[in-house]
Amino acid sequence: IPADTAAWGHDYSHHSKAFQRLLAASTPEEADRAFEQVRAEWLGYVRRMAGYGNTGVVVPLFMELVTLDSIPEVYRGTEYPARQRRLREQLSRLIGIAHDAGMQVYLSTDFAPITAPVARYLGGDDWRQRRLWRLYRAAFAEALRELPGVAGVVIRTGEAGALHSRPGWPYASRYVIGSAAAMRTMLHELLPVFEAEQRLLILRTWTVGVGELGDLHTNPATYQRVLGDIDSPSLVVSTKLQAGDFFRYLPLNPTLLVG
Repeated sequence: IPADTAAWGHDYSHHSKAFQRLLAASTPEEADRAFEQVRAEWLGYVRRMAGYGNTGVVVPLFMELVTLDSIPEVYRGTEYPARQRRLREQLSRLIGIAHDAGMQVYLSTDFAPITAPVARYLGGDDWRQRRLWRLYRAAFAEALRELPGVAGVVIRTGEAGALHSRPGWPYASRYVIGSAAAMRTMLHELLPVFEAEQRLLILRTWTVGVGELGDLHTNPATYQRVLGDIDSPSLVVSTKLQAGDFFRYLPLNPTLLVG
């Protein structure tokens, strides 16, 4: 993440800018220079984190790595596939460095991740439409197939949208999963993809009070209604230790005792 001291204290976006200089490179020479800088930072970072006892690292990339070649009408005639293939090749090299340091690598994404061509193809955010699931099944299958060194994907559903998207940046997200039915549909649609590739779908359950799923990570009744009968070797439910946000004095999260 390039340092931008002028924005400190003034930029409240949750868009982290991680790996942004790799995506912003406009020529092969710029891409090579940017990658060498990122590679050096990454090498130091994964070695330091492994030294602290960590065994994995989450990379905040997903849609930036997917060409959707299996649905060619999405990106036909655009610059997206070439840019995404380049980034995928660069990330593969970074994954090798992480593995050498003893670290697994996971991708992460809000759901639903979009680009302008994806938004045009979908024509809307209704989670009931078959076209939406056709596209995202293809996207996750491609990412897992083309990046065999990735251990899985962390999926967050409750914090997508404007705060996590940057104006003018080609990759963004929309808030699509807002009900128990939508969450269950997402898992039933995507888990077979992860099972086929023997990889993990890590579901982040803290949904910060939004709508029907707002207490998913702290209310055992909501947790059971959404997740109680879903069982998959590829599903990991990720939650907080405490019954709320990141406040250590709160009591133990009761959903840790169910499911």
